[in-house]
Amino acid sequence: MDDFDQTVDVITGYFQFCIEVAIPVKHFKTYSNNHPWMNNAVKDLLKAKHQLHRDNEDLGPINAKIKTEIQAAKHKYKDKVMSRASTNPKEMWRGLKLMMGCGEGEAYNTIADVDDLNEFFCRFERPAQPVDLPEVDSTREPPFTPDDVTAVLRSCKPSSSCGPDNIPGWFLKHYHSELSQIIYLLFTCCFS
Repeated sequence: MDDFDQTVDVITGYFQFCIEVAIPVKHFKTYSNNHPWMNNAVKDLLKAKHQLHRDNEDLGPINAKIKTEIQAAKHKYKDKVMSRASTNPKEMWRGLKLMMGCGEGEAYNTIADVDDLNEFFCRFERPAQPVDLPEVDSTREPPFTPDDVTAVLRSCKPSSSCGPDNIPGWFLKHYHSELSQIIYLLFTCCFS
């Protein structure tokens, strides 16, 4: 069994290496005051306002322009979000949450809280006595084929979160043909 665990660790490590080295990652800064409706026209007006502020000039007219431009940008963004209602509801709801200022809440659970919750719900599933498992027939063929593994990998959701192996769903879906044989061999090791 140690051999199998080591093989799994090597293969998942290689997957991680491929993801980190071969796939480019773009990093960009996000600011808390950078709203989704912010466009270049609003940014240009804000730059002009800062310039006028440095020159100690009257800010009344530029503030009025900024206010009307922000309202127009918000209206344009709202129309863009609502146009997604029929084609992409997930993006529409994400845009609505952004417009309303509903951020994603953070969970402040500690490992102890999670363990306590797990202990509470698993107390009913513990057997009273140890169960003797029958021997597995090692000559039996696995109940799946490489094509089944390929089909499952192809159906992975790209936006789903990583599992405990930290391999993203988009990686499994995109490279399903290359990964299916390796993963099939891992699965068949479980039957031998």
